[in-house]
Amino acid sequence: MSVIRYSFFFGVIFFVCHCAAAQSFEDYVERKKWLLSSLADIHVNGSGKHGLPRALARLYNNPKDSIAINYITNALGHKGQSLFDFPGIALAISRYRLSFSADQVEVIQHHLERLAKVGDKEGKGEGFLGHGTENQALIMWCSAYLFAQELPNARWKNGMSSSALRRDMKERLRKTIKNVYAKGYAEYLSTTYEVVMDVPVLFLYELAADQEIKDLAHAYLLYKWSLLSLNNFEGLISAPYCRMNTQQDFRPASPDIEFIAATSIYNWLLWGWGAKNRYVTSDLFEKQQESTYTIYAALSNIDPPKEFFTIASGKGKNSTSLFSTCSFGQYGGPRARKHMLLGKVFRSPLYCLGTANLRWYPGGDYADFNINTFSLAWHSDHRFNYISIMSPYWYGGGSDSSRDPDTWYKGNSSPFQQIGHYENAAIVLFDIPKKDPWAGKPSPKVWAWRDQRGDALLGRNMVRIPDSVDEITESGGWIFIRAKDVYIGIRPLKNYTWEESKGGWGLDGFRVLRSDDHKGGFIFEVSDEAATGDFPTFQKRLVNSKFLYERDLGHVVYRSLAGNKLDMKFNKGLPIDDDGLSNAIPRFTVNDLEEKPYREWGIIESNPITLVNSTLEIKGSATSIKVDFKGNYPLIKNL
Repeated sequence: MSVIRYSFFFGVIFFVCHCAAAQSFEDYVERKKWLLSSLADIHVNGSGKHGLPRALARLYNNPKDSIAINYITNALGHKGQSLFDFPGIALAISRYRLSFSADQVEVIQHHLERLAKVGDKEGKGEGFLGHGTENQALIMWCSAYLFAQELPNARWKNGMSSSALRRDMKERLRKTIKNVYAKGYAEYLSTTYEVVMDVPVLFLYELAADQEIKDLAHAYLLYKWSLLSLNNFEGLISAPYCRMNTQQDFRPASPDIEFIAATSIYNWLLWGWGAKNRYVTSDLFEKQQESTYTIYAALSNIDPPKEFFTIASGKGKNSTSLFSTCSFGQYGGPRARKHMLLGKVFRSPLYCLGTANLRWYPGGDYADFNINTFSLAWHSDHRFNYISIMSPYWYGGGSDSSRDPDTWYKGNSSPFQQIGHYENAAIVLFDIPKKDPWAGKPSPKVWAWRDQRGDALLGRNMVRIPDSVDEITESGGWIFIRAKDVYIGIRPLKNYTWEESKGGWGLDGFRVLRSDDHKGGFIFEVSDEAATGDFPTFQKRLVNSKFLYERDLGHVVYRSLAGNKLDMKFNKGLPIDDDGLSNAIPRFTVNDLEEKPYREWGIIESNPITLVNSTLEIKGSATSIKVDFKGNYPLIKNL
């Protein structure tokens, strides 16, 4: 019996020490080193999408690892082969070529030669010469460039020589990245695809021999690191962001079923999760499939310049950033309309408020339903520390139970929602028609699930609030929330009810504030003790504050506790602008000064970083970086 107690005692000590060691992660180098060393014996099986990053991590730790070598050699012949295999194969043949025998390289080359095609036309594997979505295009083309570079004598299925294939991929990448600098991109800060897009470009920048292609990759990464750092709040991506396939969750209740979003894990590697670092263990990289692209990112030898780590920390003064991005179009070409999503992010040391107005494209068809246009986050070590809003247009109910009005874990946007936002205060208004003016557009078949309520749109506006907040109270028509030292006031503009947590993905850990009306909305104010006094004082001041709400006009005038006059009028009718996008931008003034017209917004406008007129400037404390992409190729300078 004593032996059992003795073994159990030391087992507990080992477990506690192991977890403690996995919870410090004070800097990027430490996180990267721990991650790669912890994967030396990670289990590898299945298709290459998630198996190849793990196999390459084993190879990183042991270049003679026979399990990894055999797996990589045969990955492209697996029945589950897909385009997501290509970055791993590109890294294997470029960096780890000497780990493979001549016969093994021949096997890999044979598979790649037959995959020099578009799509999966013959049912014999997915090729690398298509376009698809933005992340898919970069996965294929960056990898294809490296295939052609490393296999100069290959006989590609499409008939090209390797030099011709390199030229083709280079031009595709040049056009795409140039358009990113001019317009932004549609998969903006996706909770899933941000890291998926970055990884193949990281490999291209590191491994390509051609200086012009390296400059293209470098320019792209500088833009993406700019977005990731400016929108980071303790590991959370602040709204707005697109292609929200998975909600941001740092500790799934059921790790074998639910997923931590891929870019959340990437944010951990880059910037850390602050107090949430303690949630990171090696199990996360064993069980969470979306973790695998972060393994790729750790394998890359390209690291962000130090200036981005300072920006991502958000320490110091309050700051506001503006962002603009576009609709989808192949190569970022003419169909990619500028200024589709217009976002603002206000960061303070204790909280972050991010919002956006969406100019939906009725003639488009590219995951518009998975856009998140509002998040309010605060400093916390809880699983959830953010508030969301939603009016269920895309998921309005019908026969598909996975698309019901409480589908919070995907995008939370609505074309009938508009926001006025200045620093720590925001006005959210809804004007939902009885019938959908865009039923059947652009494709009745694709949007059949959305159109099931086309003749009777739900008049419902909701706020999702995590159960982990410290205090919720109501007074004078306001709802007051305290999350440690952060205070939040929410003023529903119409009658409301509470829905206690129902459980389930997207509702687990939350309660919902619900207002059933085709019009209405909410006023938000967020503050802290240093700015407005203690919590009772904050409540008293808001109850005594004045505002005007004219429901029929969709008009609100509100004076924030900081003394700023916010005047917002809903842009009723959603006319279609001359570029084909809806003109869903409200009239908004702050202290009687009208907001800058959306057509004049830069791609990024902030104090440390701007991207205007195809020129990116990153201002650091010691050095600065400038990228001028008005010509055919970017000119990159350290200043």
